[in-house]
Amino acid sequence: MKSVLALCAALGLCGCALLPMDERHGAATIETFKQSIQCEIAAVATDPRFAHFQLSKWLVKTSLDMTLIDTLSGDAKATVPIPNPTLPNIFPGGSLSGKFTHTGHVDFAVSIPEAIAIYGDKCQGPDPSQTHLGLADWIAATLDQIRPENHGGLSYTVDVDVIASVGSRFGFVFSIVNTVDSSAGYQREGVHHLVVTMSEPTPPSGPLAVRVVGPVRVVDSRPVRQPQLQPDASSGQQGEVTPEPPHVASKPRVRRAPQLPYRNPALEDPNLNRMLQQQAPVRLAPGTVLR
Repeated sequence: MKSVLALCAALGLCGCALLPMDERHGAATIETFKQSIQCEIAAVATDPRFAHFQLSKWLVKTSLDMTLIDTLSGDAKATVPIPNPTLPNIFPGGSLSGKFTHTGHVDFAVSIPEAIAIYGDKCQGPDPSQTHLGLADWIAATLDQIRPENHGGLSYTVDVDVIASVGSRFGFVFSIVNTVDSSAGYQREGVHHLVVTMSEPTPPSGPLAVRVVGPVRVVDSRPVRQPQLQPDASSGQQGEVTPEPPHVASKPRVRRAPQLPYRNPALEDPNLNRMLQQQAPVRLAPGTVLR
């Protein structure tokens, strides 16, 4: 019976939420990654060695895939109804096993001026965020080798898991080894695919050249009003009468579109979107084999 209760508890944990919201237990939140990314970028943007790149004017866009895998297994010795319509009941002598994969995806922009204002004088030195992310080292190594006029942007991709750490700056570190929480018949494994892209803003496209083919004649389509003549009563001759100005209709009232909230230009930058697509994870259907 104890094994059944343990299994029920595991099922309850599995159905709580898509992703845990407490990084102290090794879970991942968007704020978890945003803080570390801002800290790492601020460390490079305030480095005098890279002042000629003017990183404060660059755009940053991040793609994050958060995945949790719950594995259930165990044997039951009693009939226990599970209050979950998606799972079967446990019968005497039977066993229950299953694998549940939860994946969440989000794209978000990071403002470099905001990152400098928050972490500019706090995040310095090697591993500035103290999370083992490695983003600052990669950006610095890339900028060391490429000049501004030859730089088309950079991207950094890493698959990590979040592990609680009391001594670190943000209370957690990133690890390339997946964390597995084990209990009686229950395992939880996490892996998070993180892509950070940076580049100068893509300049707006100029006007397109239009080529006119064939003879074209520009004609003024506005109507011309001719003066009207009518007889003069005093002399009996016809005189010129200036026509009255045409009636001008009132202008229609134009309804303005509602003011949209501000959107970071990094969200629509074509260069950043191109780099994110290049680093997107390849998802295979069950049973698919690459040859």
